[in-house]
Amino acid sequence: MAQRDLKWSADKLGIVSASRFADAMAGPSTKRYQAYRDELIDERIGLINMEDFVTKPWFAHGIAMEPRGLAALSFFLGARHPSAELVIHPDFVRHPGGRFGCSPDTLIIPPGDRFGAELKCRLGAE
Repeated sequence: MAQRDLKWSADKLGIVSASRFADAMAGPSTKRYQAYRDELIDERIGLINMEDFVTKPWFAHGIAMEPRGLAALSFFLGARHPSAELVIHPDFVRHPGGRFGCSPDTLIIPPGDRFGAELKCRLGAE
């Protein structure tokens, strides 16, 4: 499985994701919470699919900027942990309860530890 393939898309739809966690935690009375809640419902009942996302300018921008983000992360990580390595992580990982998950862009493996990183580059931030 790879990020943005059909299985990844199916696993992700209708699930609160790390990328949108701030929207989920914004509070029920906020517009961003309500919009995300409605989006998740639409995903679960099939009104939104992955093809709807890949046409969004912010999605294409994030994909285009990902190599630069990984290069920057590698540079800064190397200064602190010279023997650490970045490993691409292609899967969408769900919490055992199935209600939320994430698809980390990379795993960072410094000696004796392991953690994921999710890169974000806002549209217009170049």
